[in-house]
Formats: sequence, C-alpha cells, structure tokens
Amino acid sequence: MLIHSDNSAFIATTAYLNNIENICAAVEIGSVDEDCAYAVHANGVLRSYYKFKTFIDYLRKKLSDDEIYIEIEKVACKWGEMDSCTIKKREKMKKPEPSKKGAQKKV
Repeated sequence: MLIHSDNSAFIATTAYLNNIENICAAVEIGSVDEDCAYAVHANGVLRSYYKFKTFIDYLRKKLSDDEIYIEIEKVACKWGEMDSCTIKKREKMKKPEPSKKGAQKKV
C-alpha cells in the first residue's frame, strides 16, 4: 500500500512527520538543548527520515517545494554523522589493547 493513495495513512503519516519536523525545527533554532534532544529523539528522527525519505521526496516533487520536511533532513543528516562517529568510537573502545609481553611479572 502506498501512503499517498490511502487517505488515512496519508493523514497519519503527515501528522507524525509534522511532530518530528517540530522537534527538528526547535533543535535548529536553538530553543531546545541539542544534546538533550539528541539523547531523547535521535533514534526516532533518524528512523523517520530514512523510512519516509521516499514519501518526503514524493511530496516535494508533487508540491514543487524542496523544503517540505527540510528540518528533519537537516537534523537527520547532522545526527547521522554524529551517530557514525559515536559508533566508530565505541568500536575502537571495544578492541583489546595489544598485550605487552616480556615485561610482565606473575605474582
């Protein structure tokens, strides 16, 4: 089923995306603490952007407006990069340090 061909799905999806857009707009204008917003909303913002990207692109094309849900896109791109850096740091922290053989003394 395509979202844009089912009125109920369309209304529910745009209402959901409007809520996410409001969160992202608040982040972008600085009215909420970005670190706090990231901690609470990063998963939902990133998931929503990537899951509904095709739908967002459809709306932008249909309505000839490249800025529909632009705040979601801006924040998702920024937070996606932050997520990538965080994942890399965590993976690096998990790697065991090379053992220092020879100078160790058993007690």
